[in-house]
Amino acid sequence: MIILIDEFEDVISNMTKPQQIRAFYNLFKFYKGEYPGLVVFAVTPDFVANCRKILLQKSIRDFTILKFEKLPFLKISSLTEEDLFQFSNKLVSLYEHAYQRHFTDKQAILHQLERECKTASYHTIPDSPRYIAKRTTQILDSYLE
Repeated sequence: MIILIDEFEDVISNMTKPQQIRAFYNLFKFYKGEYPGLVVFAVTPDFVANCRKILLQKSIRDFTILKFEKLPFLKISSLTEEDLFQFSNKLVSLYEHAYQRHFTDKQAILHQLERECKTASYHTIPDSPRYIAKRTTQILDSYLE
């Protein structure tokens, strides 16, 4: 079994101090293998800095920041402009299928999406796939009106 805990930082940010302490202990227990299965915590690149901030804000002194820095990380590289454009094209196909609609202005749509993908890749928007998904949907919605 694989357990994915997405946006762990956001979860712990909204907890009370006792809940956060338990969450931190559980995080380290998962990584020590005390629970069966594979557990993956999806976090942002600023995870260690965010944990440091939370620990200071809540005056949690049971943890040293070194514990967080020693956790194993798998860093996923950013998507390229071409990756984002391929992703947006797939979204267009899904959108057409979902709404039973075929866009006659597809070239204009793809041109807009190409510009959006360029912007997202050059400006290193933190969550570029989510940004492209939202922009693609907004662009396609505007063609439905």
